[in-house]
Amino acid sequence: MRQKNSSDRPLFGVFLLTRTMAKYYNSAMERININVEIDHSTIDWVKNINKQLCEISNQEIDFEKMPIKPHLTLMLCETDEENLAKIANLINDSRFHCELETAEFSAPVIRGNYIMLPVKNTDALLHDYEKLKTLLSGLVRLGKHAITKSNPPHITLGYTREPDKIRDFVKKIKPPRPAHLDQIVISRAGKHGVVICGEN
Repeated sequence: MRQKNSSDRPLFGVFLLTRTMAKYYNSAMERININVEIDHSTIDWVKNINKQLCEISNQEIDFEKMPIKPHLTLMLCETDEENLAKIANLINDSRFHCELETAEFSAPVIRGNYIMLPVKNTDALLHDYEKLKTLLSGLVRLGKHAITKSNPPHITLGYTREPDKIRDFVKKIKPPRPAHLDQIVISRAGKHGVVICGEN
């Protein structure tokens, strides 16, 4: 399901996952990631960095070997299976869209076991998060990974239990060029909040 506004900018899409794949990734069926699609150039950059991280350390997020895709999370939450269609309709009918059209990035950082590419211009995304939280009130249960100024919106580059092996490499990574942000997408979420590639 894809809608466009008057400027022909895509607003919304829904990606769902088969029950078998969700079970494989130890993800409850109701765990969802409401995210913003990023442009192909940024996706390629993220995959390249992730590939190098996988060569240096054991990574639990591997974009080459797993059916997952890079993304920019707006909200990671849980909902009852029966609410999925209602959530999709609410976002679609309200013509909710990402206010930020181009994201600029800071240098990658290691936070715990995650390797993250933080967004620099976060105000619009934080505002989108608050609007989304109000819109979906009563339908979703928010997890511990809510985006805030202290936990800004970001693209996850990897997840390792061996962070010391990658510190020197991460320090040398220069951020990519600004990314064009596309439509809002509701995706099934897997382990570590990954977006699992499913059926349109």
